[in-house]
Amino acid sequence: MPIEPACTARDIAHRFGRVRVLDGIDLDLLPGECVVLNGANGSGKTTLLRILAGLLHPQRGTVAHANGRSMRVAFVGQAPGLYAELSTIENLVLFAGLHRLAEPGDAAAEALDAFGLAHRPGMRTRTLSRGQQQRLALARAFMSAPDMILLDEPFTALDTSGGELLDRAITAACANGGTVLFAAHDDGHARGRADRVLTLADGRLRSAAGPGRTVRSPEPTAEQDDVAAPPRPAAGRGGLGVPRGAWLIAQKDVRTELRGRELLPALGVFAALCGTVLAYAFSDVTPDLPRVAPGAYWVALLFGGTLGLGRMIAAEVDGDALSALRLTGLDGGALFLGKWAAATAFTLAIACVLAPLWVALFALRPGDVLGLAAVAAAGVPGWAAAGVLVAGISATARGREVLLPILLFPLLLPLVLAAVRATGGALAGAPLTDLGPALALMAAYDVIFCVVGFWLFPVVVDST
Repeated sequence: MPIEPACTARDIAHRFGRVRVLDGIDLDLLPGECVVLNGANGSGKTTLLRILAGLLHPQRGTVAHANGRSMRVAFVGQAPGLYAELSTIENLVLFAGLHRLAEPGDAAAEALDAFGLAHRPGMRTRTLSRGQQQRLALARAFMSAPDMILLDEPFTALDTSGGELLDRAITAACANGGTVLFAAHDDGHARGRADRVLTLADGRLRSAAGPGRTVRSPEPTAEQDDVAAPPRPAAGRGGLGVPRGAWLIAQKDVRTELRGRELLPALGVFAALCGTVLAYAFSDVTPDLPRVAPGAYWVALLFGGTLGLGRMIAAEVDGDALSALRLTGLDGGALFLGKWAAATAFTLAIACVLAPLWVALFALRPGDVLGLAAVAAAGVPGWAAAGVLVAGISATARGREVLLPILLFPLLLPLVLAAVRATGGALAGAPLTDLGPALALMAAYDVIFCVVGFWLFPVVVDST
């Protein structure tokens, strides 16, 4: 009886500008086999791997997986797809949770041990060597025992010991029915590893060499037994669920910021300096400083917060962690909500720090601290929703640091006008009925952009 392919690609074509990288690729990958994809630099190996993983849509052709959406796919590219400020164990626990593994902590510990990193569970990822980061990325990929594992030149950064551990992990994965395809420069990496060797040149699979598909024994040898990947864990096949996924992302962002302290101190200092400059500038223009306090407060708050938004999204894109997140099945809406919650929390923290400073700089009453913080709590969620959405859209654009405020600030105009009016009324002691229209506009803005962001962000992520 013929074996059903784990992955089938038909007539795959893709170009970048005028350069055709892939031109009519047909490929079947069988369960339990290891395939090596050879080719020179720039031959299209990475593009083909990303298309097979579902991370890149081909301009022509189709890719079908045997189990459809329930098929688990792992990918390790040239970037490790990890979070620099998280420790090795924290990175793996995060992805184990996103994969819905039964015991995330145990799965993460076993994966570290399988790739020789058990002695470094608390070490921050950014302090690891390039080879150790590659081991950690491979541990993340093999941890959930995926049905198909796609590796882009995985042996390049590994020493001899790391290469042996990867060999054993590949053998164990294939013995459990998984499919492994990895790219390499030449046939050297295929010796003793591959069931098939394919060569990609001029956009086509020009040749197929090697002994052909071999039947691997499902029983690991004694040598493999103590270091190979553990048996297939109890992982969920469906989606993680939006609330749980959003919580894991928000928790990760908060932990990363508390660990790295990259955003809050810089943004707080920037906003404080902005307020100081505005206070001294207006003190020579008008003796009534409390009147300009609301506008200065929101200018400082939103300018400072916008700087942090771009950095939050860039952290997902620059190290290719976004690709790893997508392959966990994380819903794009959950990613949006997690980012939105973290951005809201960070900006509200800055708002609370700025409030007493504004009392001192703009000659406000001590009780006005509460008014400033209360209106900020009403306006910041809408700003965060619009900001996360626009930051996601501009994340891969050239000059994204400049593009983000250009796209975002016009969208924020209705919110800022309402927020300044509500803040001015609160500082003047106006009754709540007078603040009603401005607060209602802010609430409507919050709801609209939260809904629109939740709805559109999956499309943004899919095209990033």
